[in-house]
Amino acid sequence: MGLDRHALSLPALGVLALLAGWLAFQAFREPSVPETIETAERPRYHLDGARWWRYGDGGEPVFEAQAAGIDYYDDASMELTEIRLSTHGAARRGSWQLSAARGSVPPAQKRIELKPEVRIDGQPQDQPSISIVTPTLWADWGTQLLTTDDPVVAQSPGRRLSAIGLRADWAGERVQFLSQVESRYVPIR
Repeated sequence: MGLDRHALSLPALGVLALLAGWLAFQAFREPSVPETIETAERPRYHLDGARWWRYGDGGEPVFEAQAAGIDYYDDASMELTEIRLSTHGAARRGSWQLSAARGSVPPAQKRIELKPEVRIDGQPQDQPSISIVTPTLWADWGTQLLTTDDPVVAQSPGRRLSAIGLRADWAGERVQFLSQVESRYVPIR
């Protein structure tokens, strides 16, 4: 029994014609978004006009924050807007009031980065009140430290100080300006 070559080519031509028609039809459809392009991650929660209190292991307040908005993500990161944060030092000996337009908490960390211009107001222990401005600042509630490696300008009655970098404890007992410190004393009238 021999195979008829014309009998095989007719079904094969039919399959090719269907395939060509399908490909032509695909050219007229809207292009789909490639699977490699990821859409922006959406927050799991969004809070407007939020107040956030953090307490230590013994139930003592560590900080209080207010934000116009907080976006909370699956990886435990957060994005905050219009932030006002007050630290509470041990035994409430001192505190800082911080404010910034934005803040970010990295995934599963115990610190917030404030930016783009951070204002810090407080009264360090045994010192006059002080106001500090810096482009960015980390407020770490795990270590209870405020830190930046950026330029800072500090003002208090009768003096003005500029420096690069700052380390301060939560209660304002210790404030350290790291490098290129320049201070000017102005007589108080």
